Amino acid sequence: MKTGAVLTADIVNSSLLSPKDLDSLKADIEQEFVFSQPAVQFYRGDSFNVLVSTEKAMFEVAKLRAFARLKQPHKTKENVDIRIAIGIGQIDEPVLTMANGQGEAFTLSGRELDILSKSNKRLIIRCYDQKAESGLKAIAIYADYILSRLSVQQAQVFLEMLQGVSEKEAAWSLKKSQPTIHKLKKAALWDDFEQILNLYKDIVNDLKPVD
Repeated sequence: MKTGAVLTADIVNSSLLSPKDLDSLKADIEQEFVFSQPAVQFYRGDSFNVLVSTEKAMFEVAKLRAFARLKQPHKTKENVDIRIAIGIGQIDEPVLTMANGQGEAFTLSGRELDILSKSNKRLIIRCYDQKAESGLKAIAIYADYILSRLSVQQAQVFLEMLQGVSEKEAAWSLKKSQPTIHKLKKAALWDDFEQILNLYKDIVNDLKPVD
C-alpha cells in the first residue's frame, strides 16, 4: 500500500498582490511541481494541493513559502505567505487528478487546512503514525516560526541554500558579497532549518508501515 504526503495550501494575503504578481507566484508553484503526477491542482483562485513524496514534503514547504515572500509588495505590513497542511498517510491509487484523490493523506491534509485557516499558524503536519506525529508537530512549530519571519532578501538566500550551494555560489548567483550572504543566512536561521530538514527526514524514514 502506497504512502505519500499531500500538501493542501492557500496563498495568504493574495489580495495584496497585483494580478501579474499573483499569476507569477502561481506559475512558480506550477513550475516547482512540473513533473508531479498528477499535476498540482489550483482551486478557489488561490488555493492548491499537490502530492509529493513524504521525504520531500518539508523541503517543498520551505520553497513554496520562500516563493511567496519574494512577491512581498513594498510598504505593506501584512506578509504574503502560503498556509500549508501536510497530510502523511495512505494514498489510494491510481490518483488521476488531485481533485479526485482519495486516502488518508488527502483527508488529513484537507481537514487540517480548514482548521489551520482559523488560527495564526501557517504550517501543520498530520500523520497516520501517532507516535511520530508528536515529533512532527514540534518540527512544524519551529519550521513555521523560521519561515514566517523571513525577509525578502533572506528568502532569496534560503532558496539558494535549499539547492545545496555554497555561500560563495549563492553570492555569485544573487550578485551580493559573501559576507552579506553569510549575514543573511545567519539572520534567516538557516542552520537551524537545515537541522529541521534532517530531523524531519529521520522521523518519516522511520514511520511504521501502513496496515
